[in-house]
Amino acid sequence: MRGTAKKNKQALKYALYKGKEYIPQTDDNDEIVYDETGMPMRAGGTRPSYYSPKEFFANIAFAGGEAEAAAWGVSVGDYDSKIIGNRNEFPLTETSLIFKDSKPKYRKDGSLDEKSGDFRVIKVQPSLSYTAYLLKRIEK
Repeated sequence: MRGTAKKNKQALKYALYKGKEYIPQTDDNDEIVYDETGMPMRAGGTRPSYYSPKEFFANIAFAGGEAEAAAWGVSVGDYDSKIIGNRNEFPLTETSLIFKDSKPKYRKDGSLDEKSGDFRVIKVQPSLSYTAYLLKRIEK
């Protein structure tokens, strides 16, 4: 494989995982509650946090069958799609979100809603000339 054909690429967006963030406390009107210093009060739990989505162009294909899944060490039901790119072309990791058809949505506190993504990268497989990424559809 000498690279990926431009004609097969489509516009997508990715969001890289930032870490965990505290869930802000909200009032009865779903507004964020702030303390006396102006910082959001914590509700008690955490959730994943992501950087702002960035556009990229890539080949995206749907699941390829049992032989391909076995090569990845997964079953066909473990993933829904894959992205193929030139080696190290994209900074995607096994925690990245992919937006194909959906637009990124943000919460009232400005953080990215991870459920607004279409896929989550579940496996990264580099080879000598390209890198493949297995994707799992995010349930809405």
